[in-house]
Amino acid sequence: MRQQLATNRTADRSSRIRCVASRPMTAPTAHAMTEAQVRARYRARRYMADMSDADLRQRRKDIARNFMTINADGKLSSLAADHRLRVFWHGRFVDLLEEYVLRFGPYPRGFEALSLAEIGFPDPRSARTRAAMSAVAARRFEDGKYLVKYGKRVHLQNMLLTGTVRITPASGYQRFRDHR
Repeated sequence: MRQQLATNRTADRSSRIRCVASRPMTAPTAHAMTEAQVRARYRARRYMADMSDADLRQRRKDIARNFMTINADGKLSSLAADHRLRVFWHGRFVDLLEEYVLRFGPYPRGFEALSLAEIGFPDPRSARTRAAMSAVAARRFEDGKYLVKYGKRVHLQNMLLTGTVRITPASGYQRFRDHR
C-alpha cells in the first residue's frame, strides 16, 4: 500500500510524526458466522498450532489489549458493539479459545487468570491514563486514516526516508531484546 507521510510542522518534528494511508485502513470483514463456524474455520487452518504455550499465553495478552478500551466514562470495557475492529478481535479470541481446547481440553483448562498488570493495560484510575485520555479526546482524528508511531527520531526519520513501517505487538520488542 502506498503511504503518504507527513509531519506536524507546528510541533516538535522529532516527536509528532503521522502516517496517513492513501486508502482507509480497515479490518477484514467478517460474515455473520456462528461461534461454531468460527471454530471450524480455525480447525481447518490452525495458525497457532506451532506456538509454544508461552507464546500462546502472550497471544492471549495481545488479543486482550486490542479488544479492550477505556470508555468515555473512564472505565475498562470491551470495544463498542459498533467499533469497526470488534468483530475482527472477537474472531481472533474465538480462534485462541479453540486452540486452548485442542491443547488442554474443555475450558477453563489451560486458562489461568490474568491481571491488568500482566496484560499491560493501563489502569483507567491512574492520573497518567486520565491525562492521556484527555489529550486524545481534545483532538479529532478521522477513523481509519492515521497510524501513530512512537519511537526514537533516528528510526522515525528512516521510516520517512524509506517509506517502510514496521508494526509489531509490544510483546515482540521483549523477544527482540532477548535475542540480541
